[in-house]
Amino acid sequence: VAKDYEKTTGHKVMLAVNGDYFDGTGSNVESYVNNGIVIKKGNFTSKHCIGFDNNGKVVVGRMTETEPRLVVYDAKGNPQFFKVDKFNSQPAEGEIAIYNTAGSYTVTNAGVMMVKTTSTNLTSYPVWGTDNTMTATGVHESKTFTLKSGQYAVVYTSAHKDVFAKHVYGEKVDLVEIPSGEFAGC
Repeated sequence: VAKDYEKTTGHKVMLAVNGDYFDGTGSNVESYVNNGIVIKKGNFTSKHCIGFDNNGKVVVGRMTETEPRLVVYDAKGNPQFFKVDKFNSQPAEGEIAIYNTAGSYTVTNAGVMMVKTTSTNLTSYPVWGTDNTMTATGVHESKTFTLKSGQYAVVYTSAHKDVFAKHVYGEKVDLVEIPSGEFAGC
C-alpha cells in the first residue's frame, strides 16, 4: 500500500501503521478519533492506541479519558466546539447545559435550541444531530420546553447568545467527546 501510494502520488511514505482490528461489519474494535472527535472508545484492556497532535506530540497507551463537547457547525460546515457544563439542569451564566431526557422543563435567563437526532441512546457519544435542527430561541427570563424521544436541547445563557443567534435551521449540531488526559489534542 505504501509503495503504491508513493508511486501514484509522488509523495514519500515515512511511516505506515496497521490501523486496527475490525469486526465482521468492517467497524473498528479499538479507539478511533477523527478530526479530534472520539468516534469509538476501545474496550480491550490489552491493546493500546497511538495518538498524534498537530504540534508533534505522540502518545501510546490506553485512551481512557474523554470530555463531552457540543459541536455547532456554521453554514459552511465549519465546527465550533463548546464545553458541556451540565446535563438536565439549569446552567449558570456562561454555561451550556444539555437536556437529553424526555420530559417538560422550565429554565430561567436562558435560551433553548431543540435538536432532532436519529441516535437511540443520547448518553452514548457521538450523538449526531440531523438537518432538522431548530433555530435557537434567544435568551428569555423564563422558557418552558418539552423534549420527546429522539430530541435533545441545548440550553445556553447570554454569554453564548451571539453564537446561537447566528445558528439557522438546517445547520448541524452534534454531541461528541474529545480525548483528554494524556491524549488531549490528539
